[in-house]
Amino acid sequence: MEGIFLANGEEVRKVKWYWIGLLCLAGLAVNFAGSAFAEALELPFYFDAIGTVLAAALGGYLPGIVVGLSTNFLKMVSDETALYYGSLNVLIAVCISFFLSGRSIYRMRSLTSRDV
Repeated sequence: MEGIFLANGEEVRKVKWYWIGLLCLAGLAVNFAGSAFAEALELPFYFDAIGTVLAAALGGYLPGIVVGLSTNFLKMVSDETALYYGSLNVLIAVCISFFLSGRSIYRMRSLTSRDV
């Protein structure tokens, strides 16, 4: 089986699983920090999806879904209704990864590094 190649002919290396795990843990930390920030200041905003957005944007839909569901599953300990909002975090992760699927760092770098 051949490797996966970018438009400019470079081969995409396989992503290490520990980087994806670290991304999921960082997303969970950002979600819990945002949730604690909003609760401490009694803000009417839900900042517990910022880590989900970052995980989906950087890692794709699967890390975003894992972060979103894990956040709501762990928040269920203090708030019984938190699990019901897990489906919203899944939709956020899927939408973010869908809209960013055609845009990559490699493409942006190649667009900005043209010799004029």
